Amino acid sequence: MRTLAPLAILALVPGCAIAQGTPGTNIDLRVEVSSVDVEDGVTRVEYVLFNEPSSEEELFEFIVEAPAPVLSISQPEPRSGWVTGTAYRGISVAQWSVLEPLMPPGAQSPPLSFEAEGLPAIVTYHARGFFPVPEYEPVPPRPPDAEPVLFSNTVEGKTVGVEPTPPESGPGDLMARGLTVLDQVCGLDWIDAPGVCNSLRVKLEGARASMAAGRIKPARGQLRAFLNELEAQRGRHVSESAYQLLAATAIHIGSAL
Repeated sequence: MRTLAPLAILALVPGCAIAQGTPGTNIDLRVEVSSVDVEDGVTRVEYVLFNEPSSEEELFEFIVEAPAPVLSISQPEPRSGWVTGTAYRGISVAQWSVLEPLMPPGAQSPPLSFEAEGLPAIVTYHARGFFPVPEYEPVPPRPPDAEPVLFSNTVEGKTVGVEPTPPESGPGDLMARGLTVLDQVCGLDWIDAPGVCNSLRVKLEGARASMAAGRIKPARGQLRAFLNELEAQRGRHVSESAYQLLAATAIHIGSAL
């Protein structure tokens, strides 16, 4: 088995060049959210990872920041080939580390999932490619006022995770939150057509106005229209991550009406 780069050492690597970038960052990872389910206040998120052929390193680690502490995390098969964790240097995360075999360029992961008490939200992930541990060289001590680098030798992006349920989470609050999530999704270009973003917003705003006027049946109908459009645009202008997040959010809003 290859010697894997210990995290304590990774933080000290001064940045010797491998390929085109810092060791661990020569990786092109596509993170696909394959399902999001909310039930009884607990959200379950499942991912499939694709180490793209353009990567120059094997995938070693995938870390999702978890504002809502993880209740359970999946152990992929083969179980001896993966290590999971729920804390990273004092930060709440869902973490999967690949042992043997590592994920080479062009490979796909098994499903990775975790559960936490809260609602689906957009969070940051960190991915690290494998690289051999370099020979130790003393490095200058960090200045006392310097901020430590928590996620060194990684690339980061946005995906779906779980955040704590807001204290105020009545139907009106959930409607407002749904509009915020939609804006975030469109801002990330997870929906690549402004017209689709606008159409979805009109339907959600209509449901919000109906609910505020006490017209619950029309509000439910507008939420159904929102879900129908999401389904119609899925795989066209709506990415799978956007679909899973927005559908789960809309279904949760509907359950609160």
